[in-house]
Amino acid sequence: MDKPFPFSYLGCPIYFGRKTSNLFDGMLSKVIKKLNGRQASMMSSGGRMILIKHVLQSLPTYILSAMNPLKGITKVMEKHFANFFWGINEGKNKYHWSSWNNLCLPKDEGGAGVKKMENIIDTLSNKRWLRFRTQPSLLANFLKNKYCKRAHPPNKKLNPTDSHIWRNMLKIREKAEKNIRWEIQKGNCSFWWDNWIGKDALANILQGSGRSSKVHVKYFMNNGEWNIDKLNDVLPTHLIDNIAHLEIGDPNKDDFPVWTTSNDGRFSSNSA
Repeated sequence: MDKPFPFSYLGCPIYFGRKTSNLFDGMLSKVIKKLNGRQASMMSSGGRMILIKHVLQSLPTYILSAMNPLKGITKVMEKHFANFFWGINEGKNKYHWSSWNNLCLPKDEGGAGVKKMENIIDTLSNKRWLRFRTQPSLLANFLKNKYCKRAHPPNKKLNPTDSHIWRNMLKIREKAEKNIRWEIQKGNCSFWWDNWIGKDALANILQGSGRSSKVHVKYFMNNGEWNIDKLNDVLPTHLIDNIAHLEIGDPNKDDFPVWTTSNDGRFSSNSA
């Protein structure tokens, strides 16, 4: 028997049409239940903050990995976190001596180092886009076949009929793409639309139209070296000088991505 929309699958709301706040009632109730299950008056402020960091904010992560909640939902969650941190006296919330925004500042700036919900969502969105772009999966193949048959993902225009998940992914695309640098091996990444020179995609740097996503870097390579004559036909001198200093790797291997904001080239929550 078919289930009517909305319904929950593996804890994640499945819905049709407009995204509404009631879709996240389950996530909110779990957070509130966890708060009510602890005797805040018996815990130190440090203990409460540890619980917020390592337990409370991890509860909705699997949902946030799949979809972005409304801003009002994240504000409500942070309100509950703040009330839990400052505690309750005679059934009433104690005075908040500092705002939640201040508590979310790094410790060396006077905060408690807890992450804001919007930063957590931003990190998960970056991770979602990176996986879509660099790791083959059933979902990635489905999205590419549905939305990117005629356009490279960084160049795909938003369509009003696009799904919610694809629209949310496009919101983080510009930021995420600048953090993904492609190391050239055989030169199979997009010449115009992939960031392989380390600054941005060439199409974005030159800000021109008509850049084909079907042109690959290997077209401008010859026996493991750069074909300067071909580069001269399409690029200004200052960009060619930068490219000439880029090392070409193993011609038998695919180009591979590097997350530029981390020391080891791998994505992490601290590098997003």
